[in-house]
Amino acid sequence: MLTNRWSVLVLLFLVRSGMGLQYQLPAALSPLFIDDFALTIADIGLLIGLYPAPGALLAFPGGAIAARVGDKRVAVGALAIMLIGELIMATSSSWLLQLLGRLGAGAGGILLNVV
Repeated sequence: MLTNRWSVLVLLFLVRSGMGLQYQLPAALSPLFIDDFALTIADIGLLIGLYPAPGALLAFPGGAIAARVGDKRVAVGALAIMLIGELIMATSSSWLLQLLGRLGAGAGGILLNVV
């Protein structure tokens, strides 16, 4: 594991920057989403709003899970969930899979924020 506090700080900075990118990219790429999936602005708003939505269910239990399982394990699992969600979004051509991938990425992001 990382023991140098500066390398941990750099890693934390990169992860938090990635979360910001995940949150903002659907808004920036909305013209492409609208063209590819025949969406409306309301659909883009739904896609943007799905990222923080899992926080309503995961914020409190996320802390309890981290206390029981361990912070490092939960953080690595949250990063994996974020990555899987974004890979689903990047590779799918279905609107439903886009929504599910966004929910997954948001769930990972919320868990990571809690930890």
